[in-house]
Amino acid sequence: MEKEDEKAEKIRNEYDKLLTKRFHYRMNKFGFKLTHQGWVNIDKEVLSSTIRGEKNVVVKDGNTFDRAYVYIINQNIKSIFALNTKDRIHFDHPYNQDNILLLIKDQPAVAIGVAYKDEKPFYGIQYFVAREKVNVELNLKSIDDSTLRENLAQFNRNYKKENSIFLDLNYQKVFYKEKQRQQQLLREREFMEQLKMKAFPCDCGHKEEYANGSRLFKANCSPCHALTKELVGPALKGISRRRSMKWIVSVVQNSQKVIGSGDRYAVELYNQYGMAEMKSFPELSENNIRDIINYIECNPIMTEQ
Repeated sequence: MEKEDEKAEKIRNEYDKLLTKRFHYRMNKFGFKLTHQGWVNIDKEVLSSTIRGEKNVVVKDGNTFDRAYVYIINQNIKSIFALNTKDRIHFDHPYNQDNILLLIKDQPAVAIGVAYKDEKPFYGIQYFVAREKVNVELNLKSIDDSTLRENLAQFNRNYKKENSIFLDLNYQKVFYKEKQRQQQLLREREFMEQLKMKAFPCDCGHKEEYANGSRLFKANCSPCHALTKELVGPALKGISRRRSMKWIVSVVQNSQKVIGSGDRYAVELYNQYGMAEMKSFPELSENNIRDIINYIECNPIMTEQ
């Protein structure tokens, strides 16, 4: 499992670099010399958007698919822009590493959607004109693999590697399989924790050494988290074996800051649980959080020393 984790992390890093290269390519095509990512004055009449709330591509019945992907194609410069989603219906935000879509106002552009159900492909395409606010709806139809490749070939011919839609879809397939693996591992961990609590019951909440952690957990954590079941957020049993105490303290005190730093695990959890923003608890000290973790694990031996 450790080897699988290392392999998955390597592929994620490769994809991050690909997205960054795609971002640099698009900016350079519009005449920007990119020295760092941030705000700049725009001399040309261009449409600059971070997509959130301004570009919304809707995939009709998208939640019926196992996985779905949407791209905006700028054929003028042969560049693709991947849109992200939290429900497979509304694709309205970008990836962090490629977060600015540049289109010349009133230029023709293309939105395409590719989805899979039991690994059978579905495809939809919609041409539109670039505006400050664009709403596009895609109705994906069943299609065979060879026809899908033919339809996508026009958006891949003479496109550089970082803008290859075929390459991007290959990465997405790997990420989907990795997500399934992680979900299976999570189910197994939850089952083992439930079994352990049945086999070795302990009343941590009433033992003096766990009393403070029990009180703090019930007051601050229990509305969104349980020990072995998913609620608004993930089950917390075993968290001290999955993440360091330093990481846990940082997330509890200010989760959005950790997410904003690009922390891989924090971002994945944020996306997995519907981008529900976890409340920050700056008033909880590191010792308070250690007490909570000791109560959650119900066994000081299992917590990080």
